[in-house]
Amino acid sequence: MKWIMKNLILQIFIIFFLYSCTHTSKNDSASNEEPYAVEEDIPAQLSPQKEETVHVVEIRQMQFVPDTIKVHKGDRILWVNKDIMNHDVTETSKKTWSSAPLKTGSSWTLVVTEGADYYCSLHQVMKGKIILQSDQNE
Repeated sequence: MKWIMKNLILQIFIIFFLYSCTHTSKNDSASNEEPYAVEEDIPAQLSPQKEETVHVVEIRQMQFVPDTIKVHKGDRILWVNKDIMNHDVTETSKKTWSSAPLKTGSSWTLVVTEGADYYCSLHQVMKGKIILQSDQNE
């Protein structure tokens, strides 16, 4: 008889436990709603200001294509070598930036901070230009 009582108490406990885990009331479902918009909680300096723009310049047939590119400050330029030989990308006047030699299929990225002329230091006839646009010109 003790065994039957223990078993019955255990079954009641299991049923009560399962019922309490799966049963929801009106108050429970209402509490799942968010009382505020998530955007209001993000500080202004952390919310995205502008979507990042990536410009692609292909290196092919001993040329930068396009050879002149108009960008905004903070945009990225991705040079992709699709030529059969190695090339690099080097700022012309002060050599403030330069890529390593890029093998066929390799690429290099620069975040634009200012306009510049550039060239391939391995093949100096290859030239390109970055024109920096102001955000007011949009």
